[in-house]
Amino acid sequence: MSSMKARWQIASLVVVAVATIVVIVESPSNEPVYHGKRLSYWFRQYAQQTPQMSEATNAFVHLGGQAVPYLVRVLERPIGPWQRAYNFAWGLLPKSQSKKLTLPNWRDGARYYALEALALIGPQAQKAVPAILRLLNDKDLELRRAAPLALGQLRPLATNVIAALVNALTNGDWYTEENMVRALGAIGPAATNAIPALVIELNHFHPDFRTFAAEALGNLGSGAKTATPALLTALQDQHSQVREAARSALLKIDATAATKAE
Repeated sequence: MSSMKARWQIASLVVVAVATIVVIVESPSNEPVYHGKRLSYWFRQYAQQTPQMSEATNAFVHLGGQAVPYLVRVLERPIGPWQRAYNFAWGLLPKSQSKKLTLPNWRDGARYYALEALALIGPQAQKAVPAILRLLNDKDLELRRAAPLALGQLRPLATNVIAALVNALTNGDWYTEENMVRALGAIGPAATNAIPALVIELNHFHPDFRTFAAEALGNLGSGAKTATPALLTALQDQHSQVREAARSALLKIDATAATKAE
């Protein structure tokens, strides 16, 4: 019995040692601080969805652009050998010991949570745009789906970002396509280069996509007048939500045409 206890104690020491190394290796000394705690601490609370998750959200918003370099490093950093060692060692411990330590699986979704944090920061996270654009082609499907929505919160965006979003519309995944359309709408007038692609979406066989496309075009405002004929056609759509979205969009884009169509 005593030998079993000794083995657990040794395993506990190994886990703590590895955890310490992970913190030292992966936490830069110049991390920004919020309420006396480093950003990596607040990010762990957010990623692990602890009771301090709400305060962690406040930390991201308060730190703004100062938090971006750290979050971009998370986006671009794969799970390292020390973290894998920690995950393995943690699994060897009894629950009475492991519950006292940081959960190992928080980093499995770390890149996703970093993306969410950047979206919360909004326009101050512009420097993260190149890293987020690379996620549009990431092997992780959930990241590909979430990336466009994050970009939609970082407006205003450069022309190459709009082009990348438009290009990703045809990647074959419905959720990604939906999020691309919604992101283009969130970006607003700066996304006028996406008008031809959004007009094509007005012909999508699924009514939800036609609705999203009409809403997105409406958010582009008067700069989307070239979409007026397509929106007038959408007023005859068999689905009421599409008709309503098209009518609302026309009022924002070309009120005269909307009035004549009534």
